[in-house]
Amino acid sequence: VTQPDVEEALFKWVRHMEEKQKHISGQMLIAKHEKFENVLEVPKDERLTSAG
Repeated sequence: VTQPDVEEALFKWVRHMEEKQKHISGQMLIAKHEKFENVLEVPKDERLTSAG
């Protein structure tokens, strides 16, 4: 993760999902990461560009 704010938001989301005993797929993580980048207005040139 390139941005601390995105990393923290993603971590909190994962913890929330675990508390609800929900399954988290890789695709879900990628989609949520992209959403947090958008919400937190991470510049396009600083965003992750691949899924791996």
